[in-house]
Amino acid sequence: MKLLSYLFLAAFIIIHVNLFFFPSNLSCQTTDTQIDVMLILDSSAGMKKTDPDNIRNSAAILFLSLLSKKDRAGIVSFNDRSQTINTLTPLSTDEDKEKLLNSINEIVSDGDFTNLYEAVRAGYEAFASDTYPRKGQPVAVLMSSGKMDTGDPDRDAQLVDILQSDLLKTVKKKGIRIFTIAFTEKSDKVLLKEIADTTFGTFYLASGQKDLQPTFISILELLKTPNKLPVIDGSFEIDVFTDKITLMATKKTPKTKIQLLSPGDIKHTSSEQNKNFKWRETTLFDMITIKNPTRGKWKILFSKGKNNKAYIATNLELISSLIEPLYPVKEKINIEVWIQKDGRLLEEKSLLRRALAYAHVHLPDGDIKKMVLYDEGNDMDRKKGDGIFSHLFRPEEEGEYKVTLAIKGLTFERVINRTFHAIPKNRLKEIKRKTATPKVETEEAEENLQDGADENIEKFFSWKEVLIKFSIINIALLSISSLFHVAYRRLTFISKFVNKLLKRKKK
Repeated sequence: MKLLSYLFLAAFIIIHVNLFFFPSNLSCQTTDTQIDVMLILDSSAGMKKTDPDNIRNSAAILFLSLLSKKDRAGIVSFNDRSQTINTLTPLSTDEDKEKLLNSINEIVSDGDFTNLYEAVRAGYEAFASDTYPRKGQPVAVLMSSGKMDTGDPDRDAQLVDILQSDLLKTVKKKGIRIFTIAFTEKSDKVLLKEIADTTFGTFYLASGQKDLQPTFISILELLKTPNKLPVIDGSFEIDVFTDKITLMATKKTPKTKIQLLSPGDIKHTSSEQNKNFKWRETTLFDMITIKNPTRGKWKILFSKGKNNKAYIATNLELISSLIEPLYPVKEKINIEVWIQKDGRLLEEKSLLRRALAYAHVHLPDGDIKKMVLYDEGNDMDRKKGDGIFSHLFRPEEEGEYKVTLAIKGLTFERVINRTFHAIPKNRLKEIKRKTATPKVETEEAEENLQDGADENIEKFFSWKEVLIKFSIINIALLSISSLFHVAYRRLTFISKFVNKLLKRKKK
């Protein structure tokens, strides 16, 4: 019986140690994918005409402000030449981020020409010369308002040829994704689209100042998937789990003065600047960051309402399995969403009681498909009542799909946006074959995933590593258990022997 007790004890220790070291893989996922991003901004003289109010700088500041402390960012400006304003800089403190944001305003549009080859080369060199040990997914955002123009048509043609035949292949091999923004219809849209397509980025056409801010937001949400609060008629609800909120409030006119109304009808304006309240004004929108916001209903006053956003830092996050940028057309996708609290799958039934999960899918033809996600154990849902909500979706045509995912509980609501493209299955296989975990050619020769969505799981969870650790720990625990058992038997034998000697001595 004693032997059986020891075996039960050993089993108990093994099970609990393994549960401690190897929790569910869901707890290893995060919305906060680490990225290293270079902003490559056009500073040719033509920008004075196309962007007289420097909205591109404001949009870039908004983009950088929403990056996390795990990310790094740098800035390059270019005209006929390039200038590195900031190399890749860690954003681990508020001071580091503030220095980077302020440096954007140093960019002056005074160049005579637009050298897109030099823009891509400078962005590539920023990553190639980087010796920082902890690297994120390499991304560049390139914005230009003109065509390739160095003042010499023959040189233009030569540089475009080098860009297409050599430089883009090198950039692609290093795993750098370039997102390109054509700021006007006169931009070199064909070349900018080729740069994006070759490097598995995305091309955007921002036909005016008003389109820049939504474009930068689209890129951010594609890369980072930040959690948001729904903003309805200018109002949003702060819950107890929200630590910080960054608001983007669009203006009716450039002279509009945005105000905030917090619980208790307390008004806040741009003049309110302190350690918990940061307010940046532009001609098109205001960006307001509030630390430890008051719980309750807030309202944005004097905003035109369209494109208002409320991004939050919270320990209660919405996570989704929809992480790939590409999916095969006409094949079913199992869309799953769940809530994580402090990085682990939420198991508090009280928070999920009567929770509603839904998805709104914007189709390539402009229609919207609305779906309710269920936790009933049906179809592809893993298990009834486990907190993971599911629904099968099949993209019927090629193109871009924009998905809004949400879970609404009694005391909270979380929203995220995802974007993916549906393409033919054979093309998807070819892309995955060509982009399968390329080696990054740096001094450290680190591996870097070209498909950033894979990084969301791979960097946190390796089955090979788990199995090795699992085996080592179990072998060690079994060995310890065996040693205890052997030691116990020997001690018992010695104890009995000593007792016999003592009894004989007494006699």
